[in-house]
Amino acid sequence: VETTGLRSDVMSVHLWSAALRVHQGEHGAALTHLDAAERDLRSALGSPQEFTFHLYAAVARALGSQGRPTLERRSLLRAARGSADTLRKFAKSSPQNFGHHVALADACVAAAEGGGAAKPFDEALRLATGGGFTRDAALTAFLAARHLLAAGESRAAAQFLADARVQHARWGADGVTPRLEELARDLRAAGVE
Repeated sequence: VETTGLRSDVMSVHLWSAALRVHQGEHGAALTHLDAAERDLRSALGSPQEFTFHLYAAVARALGSQGRPTLERRSLLRAARGSADTLRKFAKSSPQNFGHHVALADACVAAAEGGGAAKPFDEALRLATGGGFTRDAALTAFLAARHLLAAGESRAAAQFLADARVQHARWGADGVTPRLEELARDLRAAGVE
């Protein structure tokens, strides 16, 4: 077995394990897989794996920074911004394919920094939906609903949850249904139907 090919395969396993964790809302668990994938990222430069790494790294590092000690939080946010900047380079040459990922990365960084994230999430969802990127629209709506509910913006969270349900159904991602139902229960507890 060729070493470079093996490294790429190992990186792929960690990368897709991280992606699964992000889609489940398990950002801390995703970080472990992203760290392992990053060790072999050089074997994927210029490939779709490089882009995919930076998408999930930006999301997981930004949202996974919440509740961490200050130095670790700053380091994760700096790394998330770096991945967002790499995504911008991809988007510069193909905004129709990558623009919604930049918007999602920016929304997650804004959410982690405590800034207004509703508009960036809305822009990411609009771009993903408009481009026909169902998986990305589902992820965006799910993350937006979770963040906005935690931020006390229940009505906006309910709108994103409705979008998340539609997009996950279109995508066929039944595995996320328990997470969506958990969000719905939390919204009902907050007085929003």
